[in-house]
Amino acid sequence: PLPFGWEMRFTEQNVRYFVDHNSRTTTFQDPRKNEGKEGGPVGHYGVPMQYERSFRWKVGHFRTLCSNNALSQHIKIYCSRDTIFEESFQQLMKFQPQDLRRRLYIVFRGEEGLDYGGVAREWFFFLSHQMLNPMYCLFEYVG
Repeated sequence: PLPFGWEMRFTEQNVRYFVDHNSRTTTFQDPRKNEGKEGGPVGHYGVPMQYERSFRWKVGHFRTLCSNNALSQHIKIYCSRDTIFEESFQQLMKFQPQDLRRRLYIVFRGEEGLDYGGVAREWFFFLSHQMLNPMYCLFEYVG
């Protein structure tokens, strides 16, 4: 928030400026930036160091939670390229929500191979295109 007595306005060219009603002056410099410098050292991203440290902690904590919530084993989905949407939907709906945290292992019928991530990536690609297919009427055109 702006300090007491300050207001933010915009010029006709949509350039931001600040009005100090206390001293009846205007400036293009943000008065909030001066507060951060007085309050302590400014970090790498222009915010006080205390907030940067908390952001790093939050990222680390998020990654820890993601790795802790992952379950061992995997889910196998067998589908053909022609009916990828219908078959994938039917098989995914049979699993419990807890099981969907497991790694996906995709097998296309008639295609033997190991899934080191490329087949799953291809499955997501085809599935997302099928979900947006206007013939399924899942989404509506707007505008």
